[in-house]
Amino acid sequence: MTSRSPTVATLDTIRQRQDSGDHLQAADLAQRLFEAEPGNREALYRLVLNIARAGATDRALEIYTGAHLDELEDSEFISLRARIEKDLALASVGDERTDRLRGAAELYRRAFRIAGEHYPCVNAATLLLLAGDETTACDLAEEALEACTREMASWRDQGCRPEAESAHDLRLHYYNAVSRAEGHLILGEIAETMLALTDAARLNYRRNHSDRAGTRRQLDMICTAKGLNSSILDLLRPPDVLHYVGHMLLPERVNRRGDFTENTLRERIAAYFDKQGPAGVGFLYGSLACGSDILIAEAALNRGIELNVVMPFDPDLFIQRSVRPAGEEWIPRFQRCLDAAESVTQTGASGEGTDDVMLTYASRTAMGLAVLRAQYLGTTVRQLAVWDGIETERNAGTAVDIGIWKQTDRKTDVISVRRRIAAKSAKSVPEADYGAGEQVKRVFRAFLFGDIAGFSRIDETELPLFYDTMWRAVSKAMAPFEPAIEFSNTWGDAIHVVFSDATAGAHCALSIQETLRSIAPTASFPHGLGMRLSVHYAPVYARFDPILARQAFFGTNITKAARMEPITPVGEVYATEPLAAELALSGVSDISAEYVGIVPLAKDYGAFRMHALRRWPVA
Repeated sequence: MTSRSPTVATLDTIRQRQDSGDHLQAADLAQRLFEAEPGNREALYRLVLNIARAGATDRALEIYTGAHLDELEDSEFISLRARIEKDLALASVGDERTDRLRGAAELYRRAFRIAGEHYPCVNAATLLLLAGDETTACDLAEEALEACTREMASWRDQGCRPEAESAHDLRLHYYNAVSRAEGHLILGEIAETMLALTDAARLNYRRNHSDRAGTRRQLDMICTAKGLNSSILDLLRPPDVLHYVGHMLLPERVNRRGDFTENTLRERIAAYFDKQGPAGVGFLYGSLACGSDILIAEAALNRGIELNVVMPFDPDLFIQRSVRPAGEEWIPRFQRCLDAAESVTQTGASGEGTDDVMLTYASRTAMGLAVLRAQYLGTTVRQLAVWDGIETERNAGTAVDIGIWKQTDRKTDVISVRRRIAAKSAKSVPEADYGAGEQVKRVFRAFLFGDIAGFSRIDETELPLFYDTMWRAVSKAMAPFEPAIEFSNTWGDAIHVVFSDATAGAHCALSIQETLRSIAPTASFPHGLGMRLSVHYAPVYARFDPILARQAFFGTNITKAARMEPITPVGEVYATEPLAAELALSGVSDISAEYVGIVPLAKDYGAFRMHALRRWPVA
């Protein structure tokens, strides 16, 4: 799976991606800029910040300490470290959580003492409230409000007006307003909180959705700690995320009565977006086939809505299969939408085929990415479908995508259209002609590869101990997932497992690492041993293997998963973006997929977005 991204970006471009809530791409761009300009501290700051905001807390801390940023007496970088420590605290439970909250609060107080700014002060107050020290929290909240007042007085003396200032200055005004809201909320002053939130919503008119999402999460923790109704935070709710799907506008589908023509469809799509209001929809995920897809994308772009495109194969082949059949005039429209998209993701490589399973793979990935984006922003995700209401006998298409979405218990908004043909024969009309079917069908599976680091240093006499400890522990961790395991193999220090679904694969991989960590102190090896695990989710072939005398799985994506394992850090579980998207789509709530960047695979197999899997702590 590949993603389009500029080679080197400016700080403004990085801030734009950060402000839109796409911290994955912002982190990638910041990393490229810092590699090109090693002395660019702002690029380094943005890199660490966006990796932390994307949820990869351990990775953010690794970069922060590796760059010796702890040595800087700089309030901004100290606050950044405090933010990382706060994330680690919130991922902990019990006494460890309390201790980490207090430690992060002390870092924020240190930053406040250096610069006297309201932001670190109010953050320290919130963390101490969560740690159970409400008295000190209220004292700090008062200090933060005083700092906000001093800052606003300074702006008035300088004749500054928020509506006439730059985006950078607007952000300063915004954070002053939300810090006032946070301070008043800690003190239980609801009326003053609402006034400050109203100011923040007005100042945030440039749709800095990332800032809004972070603010709402912070204030929601205060509401929970104080037993307050969090509905007061709806003033800062980001717009919805939309996954879209619809029929291609092929000549045989056009209805003479006008129910399914380009003009009619364009009008209905426009009416749908207009009905949502200016803040109704902010982000789109879907494809760009002729007809519904392109018309939806055009309508969204005309309204300033962010477009994210997910395609099953490369653009040239996609044009041939999914755009040109409606007429040559659709090709430049496709290209304009593609060029205007914020991101373009290709789920299949050249040679992987164009059958139904590749189309469904792209659709499931697009749905999962939409869910991931909504989860991060703290907003609603729904589906927009242009549909004739007729089911299909195929394994891909509009009806299938609606069915997948329905299984997630999320809402689908349908723009209804009719076909010219009778309903009783509708099943014979394909979504698109992708040629002859394959004799051996592909299936969706999750597959795991693992390898023991340090195995080559084990002496011959230590091998029995290795098998009796390490491999026995791995077998014990895998046992609960046996019903979902369809294939497993081992050779030397490596394992390969195929699972019927992504959830089982992710849980099993984490269980293996957790089990190995638990036996590490008792395993009497002279060399440090650890395991690297990678998990991928994709279409593969399933067929009887005459040599193994059992069903086996093969295909390009098996090779891709194998190339992931060598680049995975020891003790970690790395997953591809399709697997992370599938977990989100499936509603998995006890595993987080923390983004770690675009990582080159082993043996020059390309570079792909990687996520580190983490299990959420159980209170």
